[in-house]
Amino acid sequence: MASLPDAWVEDARNLDNAEQLLHSAHGILLETPAIGDFLRNETNKRIVVAPKGYGKTFLLKSKRILLQRNSENLSCLPENQLVDATISDSPSLSQADVQRFVDYAFWCQVWSAALMVSVVKSNAKFYPLDPADFRSPVMRQLLLSSYPVSPFDALKRLINSDREFQQARRSHDLTTLMSYYRQIRRPVAVFVDTIDEYFEGYVDSGDPSEADASYLHSNKDSRIWIVGQLGICRAIRELLGVNPHVKIFVSIRKEAFNSLDYYDRNAVNISSLVVQLHYSGEELSRIFDRNIEAMQRDDLTQPREATPIARFIGASNAMIVNPITKKSEFFYDFVLRHSLYRPRDLMLIGGKIAQIPAGVRTQERLRMAVDQGAGEIVWHYLAEMRGLSEIPDRSLLGLIPSNVLERSVLKRIAETYAVRLKEKGLEGSNAHPFCALYRLGLLGVVRRNREQKDIQIFRRPHDIEHDGSKATLPAERHYLIHPALDDIIAQASSDYIRAFHTRNVIGHGNRWREGKIFKCAAKGDLNRYSRVLSDPVVGEHFTRYLGSEFRIEPHAAPGTMLCTEEFLSELDDRSRLLFAPVTQAPLRGAELLLGDDGVAVIRKNDHEEPVETRLFQAPLG
Repeated sequence: MASLPDAWVEDARNLDNAEQLLHSAHGILLETPAIGDFLRNETNKRIVVAPKGYGKTFLLKSKRILLQRNSENLSCLPENQLVDATISDSPSLSQADVQRFVDYAFWCQVWSAALMVSVVKSNAKFYPLDPADFRSPVMRQLLLSSYPVSPFDALKRLINSDREFQQARRSHDLTTLMSYYRQIRRPVAVFVDTIDEYFEGYVDSGDPSEADASYLHSNKDSRIWIVGQLGICRAIRELLGVNPHVKIFVSIRKEAFNSLDYYDRNAVNISSLVVQLHYSGEELSRIFDRNIEAMQRDDLTQPREATPIARFIGASNAMIVNPITKKSEFFYDFVLRHSLYRPRDLMLIGGKIAQIPAGVRTQERLRMAVDQGAGEIVWHYLAEMRGLSEIPDRSLLGLIPSNVLERSVLKRIAETYAVRLKEKGLEGSNAHPFCALYRLGLLGVVRRNREQKDIQIFRRPHDIEHDGSKATLPAERHYLIHPALDDIIAQASSDYIRAFHTRNVIGHGNRWREGKIFKCAAKGDLNRYSRVLSDPVVGEHFTRYLGSEFRIEPHAAPGTMLCTEEFLSELDDRSRLLFAPVTQAPLRGAELLLGDDGVAVIRKNDHEEPVETRLFQAPLG
């Protein structure tokens, strides 16, 4: 048996050994309800939808392996690899070709024909073909050749010449092909991946000098990229009604799938075949843990520790301190907020950390590894979105003075940016450059939720539409730079770090608190406490203040003290080491609830709003 791969595998493209694939998939695919449904043997799901980096290829390949293990009679296509994949070698187009390629109906027909050709030819040994039944040269060449034909092989041949494809239609060869397809009674499963990559040439110039010099992208007609993927979705839906013995599984990009309602009036029927991938922060943390568990013992900092993160980077680093804000946070949270919440991001960052020798994984080196990984994530992401979204020129980043900005500041930066582009001889888009960053999820906002709490919001990759006009910059008080951009901007301007916001830790889902928060630690009796309480005005306010600031005291076990995560972040490094995370409810206080995610819900009484926070405990004395 082949040796198992290392942890932190970013791409499933080159993994075709079944044991290697399943082992690596275990590290990147958490069995969410959606994924569990897709992997079921009798699932009705056929189409995996997600942006890049969410594990679509891992999921398709895992599905094939599991189906083959559960059925001895199943035939799978393609024959020589787990999924049918190809590189972006799509043909150059004349103006007439462009009109044909932007037609959704064309791609529905050509994908249907390509899939049927591949399946019918592979089953010719069980259901022999009569050469006389096919009259067009293109169909005879595909079906009667001696070599296997994958769906992509058939697709490329069929779209190469409009004249040949129309000849096949006029000769009724497609009707005959469907008759053969309908007769198949043996179970067949087909797996098609990387369709988006095949059509990349139609949305990206492919000019390396342009990619190196500027991220300003002049859109081509991205409709080809969209309908080329949506066409196979419609074809799968139609072929399912022709022959239920043939199961076709594909992956497409979320940015294309978002346009299905526009192109297909039967979108709701196609959507019933779809599984969409996205992950919560808790699920991503568990994926991170799985990869740690797959590491070799010698690559761990403290292999005897109880938790995966402590084994990986050391128990003292499970809480990491930001040297600028002076606040501490769980290392999981630190990693997640520097990512785009995709499994591939965690693989990249985890791999960077694993490259640090186990004995020298200091907080400084860990922060550097995360920052470096975050920068690479951003550049890869912007490259993936070129042609599908407006991408600002790199010079914009050097103009950003801080990670928290007011709307008036955005306007001034946009004006300077426009001048800089003109000086470089570049044509700027009429769109506000920060609209593009907001749409891409790299600029966040502060928004009040239903619980009347101010929360930081960043769009995720699975929220992104293909049409940039759908997401304009909202009118908010604060605009937040995504932490993944911090290191990139700091390299462009040293003033960025000097003006760094220190009051709130920036990250999706984090609370936002206005104004300076006063905190103190109380020890022993308060000087002149009785005199303060006897004051009819001051006493009332002081009592209310003490009740709100020290409300968790009744819940502490004897001989211990409790504090919140926010309070802990204000302590110095030496004092912080005295506290350990609370993993189970303390002995006292039935009013204290502790969830599976470690977040406590503290309610002082039925009249006051409950507080949600992580708790930390330290011994007294």
